[in-house]
Amino acid sequence: MSVRRASAIFLTGLFLLTACSDGGNQNPPPTGGGGSGGSGGSGGSGGGPGIQIEKPENAIEGQYIFALDGAAVTPDMVQTVAEALAAAQGGKLLETYNGVMTGFMANGLDDEKALAIAKDPRVKGIMQDCVYELSEVQGDAPWGLDRIDQTTPTLDKNFIYNAGNGAGVYVYVIDTGIRRTHEEFGDRAIFGMSSVADGFEETDCQGHGTHVAGIVAGKTYGVAKGANVVSVRTFGCSGSSSAGYVMKGIDAITAGGKKPAVVNMSLAGPANSMVDDAIRFSMKQGFVYVVAAGNSNKDACLLSPARIPEVITVGATDDTDSRAPFSNWGSCVDIFAPGVDIDSASKTSDTTVATGSGTSQAAPFVAGVVALYMAQNPAATQAEVNAALLGGATTDLVKDPMGSTNKLLYSRFMEPKTGFQDTKIWANHAVGNPPDWLWQSIRYADANGDGLDDLCMLIGADIDCLTSDGSGSFLEQVAVSVPFPDQYWAVPNVVATIRHPDLNGDKRADVCWRSPSGILCGLSVGAAFDLKQWDTYYADSSVWDDAPAYWGTIQYPDLNGDGMADVCGRAANGIVCELSTGTSFGAPVTWDTFFSDPNGFAVADNLWGTIRFPDVNGDGRADVCGRHPAGIHCALSNGTGFVDMKLWEGYFTNDGPWDDSPAYWQTIQYADINGDKKMDVCGRAVNGIVCELSTGTSFGPPETWEPNFSDAAGWAGVPSHWGTISFADLNGDGKADVCGRATAGVVCGLSTGTSFAPATMWEPSFSDASGWAGMASHYGTIRYPDLNGDGKADLCGRSVSGIACGTAP
Repeated sequence: MSVRRASAIFLTGLFLLTACSDGGNQNPPPTGGGGSGGSGGSGGSGGGPGIQIEKPENAIEGQYIFALDGAAVTPDMVQTVAEALAAAQGGKLLETYNGVMTGFMANGLDDEKALAIAKDPRVKGIMQDCVYELSEVQGDAPWGLDRIDQTTPTLDKNFIYNAGNGAGVYVYVIDTGIRRTHEEFGDRAIFGMSSVADGFEETDCQGHGTHVAGIVAGKTYGVAKGANVVSVRTFGCSGSSSAGYVMKGIDAITAGGKKPAVVNMSLAGPANSMVDDAIRFSMKQGFVYVVAAGNSNKDACLLSPARIPEVITVGATDDTDSRAPFSNWGSCVDIFAPGVDIDSASKTSDTTVATGSGTSQAAPFVAGVVALYMAQNPAATQAEVNAALLGGATTDLVKDPMGSTNKLLYSRFMEPKTGFQDTKIWANHAVGNPPDWLWQSIRYADANGDGLDDLCMLIGADIDCLTSDGSGSFLEQVAVSVPFPDQYWAVPNVVATIRHPDLNGDKRADVCWRSPSGILCGLSVGAAFDLKQWDTYYADSSVWDDAPAYWGTIQYPDLNGDGMADVCGRAANGIVCELSTGTSFGAPVTWDTFFSDPNGFAVADNLWGTIRFPDVNGDGRADVCGRHPAGIHCALSNGTGFVDMKLWEGYFTNDGPWDDSPAYWQTIQYADINGDKKMDVCGRAVNGIVCELSTGTSFGPPETWEPNFSDAAGWAGVPSHWGTISFADLNGDGKADVCGRATAGVVCGLSTGTSFAPATMWEPSFSDASGWAGMASHYGTIRYPDLNGDGKADLCGRSVSGIACGTAP
């Protein structure tokens, strides 16, 4: 084994290790408890005259660590073999290892005797042990938690941890022990082992470990406030230890540690292969390592374990996001975290607090965040944790990184991201103050079948679809030229019926609208619409131009589950539908008579205006539902008609507010809010969003899913608020979420399957102050298409400058 030399090993923080002055006059710490673990290490050829002694700086005179061949020495043989080899040269056995490596530590030797032991073919390598010592760095100003939960430099005096508290994760603190009775820990501080036998095995007579553990998991000062912290005591009261005793801690963790597990090593020292190899072996067993970069203002690549590429090596910053003057730097530093003037638990009593600085303080911030992540991802490997942590870090904020990766710890990266991203103008159409018929034609559908929703609208006399590029623009036009003047489109019973269903099941959105002669449709051929007459039933010669109670109900559901959109509308005698053949609509058939004029649906907009065609039983066929004075009635499609019309629920009745104002009844919508493929029903009540889950044969009891859309919150009298409430799947989990435009912008709440999370700001640019309040031509165009095909609903609306869109996170 080659000889390596480096600077002394040290703990890196509140009590940071400094170099030994002269290894010859150091007394090693006493041997301690903590049994040896299971088998470990790697096999290989035995020893011989070719073995050299690895000598880190500040070595302990007479004390050596021997690596044995794990293939030749089984776990039950280690103690016997080690005793015999040490005794043969007059040495004293101090520790054995059979977790991260197979081997032992002994003293009372010299180089000649150590090399004599190495002649045994079962010996693979030798390293002379070295001393660790502690010294103190003090400070006064808590701020670290405030820093890591946000990506901007301005602190808000809060620490938000919506991603959980790390419960169920074990964080092993290789250090001076933990004052487990401190109020910061409750019952979450656990004694693991001590390789130091001095009467203080189960506590912390020095203080460094308690401070570190408090940053990891303290209830006030900690990141992962529900994680367990396990004391792995490898330093005594004076702060003395050695590489061998630290390795004993690693060995014990690897052999018997519970998972999911994070190991915090707020220490650094001379580069040496044995500590590095022990950590690498432990990582392969599923333990994730976070280590301090060191406090010498030098290249961290010169130190162990900071130099190990696979671990997370942490540098320290101050409250200005500058690299701390003492913090090591360089390509081996993976991330920075707060490390100056950090408050945490003290060893002095169960209530006292200490303040310290160092990369020792920075590392446990990272270890705590890793614990939060592993609580959600308990099987994550070191590489997976590294990728997630570094990928979620804040970039390019650290001042003077000195060649280090410029990443600052962000604790909330694993939370579901919220907020629409990069909202900007995607198309400069419909600018200024266009006529109503123009902005009312704005729709979003996938006209070319590429999986991205496009912008479809009237441009001049044409109905055009501008294809989405998925990244910020609507491009080529898929157009149908229509020989009608603007006055034709200005008629509400024409323009308000423009829709973009898939009529032939080819995954391309087509175009349809009601004309005086009936339904005109154009099939998309990818670059144009092929327009022709598809129906003559919905013509002006009947009731369809008389009132919105008729033409306002025309919709295009898939009634028979063949993938082709059909057409339905409410006629005087009830719901009349025509099935698509792929090239035209078939004969009109009365599918249901309940929603007829004689039953009161001709005059009450709070009744006919609620008729929709959701799939309420999840069979792939669209059913029909509508509000009646007694509540919502639904009938199921059998493919040729609606059957079993009945009352599905009794909450949305005329006894409540549902017939009083469109601020209530017009918000009734059908969406799958729990991901079971059955459409549920929701509406905005006086007290907020009330929903009922579909059982497939009825709707369940009404529950308040989101109280923030209530009358008390200002949603009742403002159409630019209640009129924008929609249900769309923002995060692609198969559950529809809720959004609406409030005074300050668009707010949304994600569905948990049993409720909506409290609505938070997702898009501030759609605010009253930005002009979205007073004009229906703005707020009335807000939609939630999937612009980039990622399965998550995005946001679009018409601003004075054109079509503004932002993508879901």
